Amino acid sequence: MKNIYELVTMFHDVHPFVPSLSQFAECVVAYIGVFVIKSVFKHLVCLECLESLYSYLTDIRNYSLIARKSNDGLLFPAKDVI
Repeated sequence: MKNIYELVTMFHDVHPFVPSLSQFAECVVAYIGVFVIKSVFKHLVCLECLESLYSYLTDIRNYSLIARKSNDGLLFPAKDVI
């Protein structure tokens, strides 16, 4: 059994390559972020914390699916949520 230091070192040496997502996949991930925000809103009380989860910027290309599906009722997740 490896100790925690060996595990951290082992994962640190892994190549950090993350394949890029297609535009469609990025839009779907952002759309799922809407439901994550709604779920978190039910449990958070801190107003500042809540405000950090969504964005007022709706011109980002990943928000096109949200804008299409929204009837002015969906929130746009912050980039940190996505």
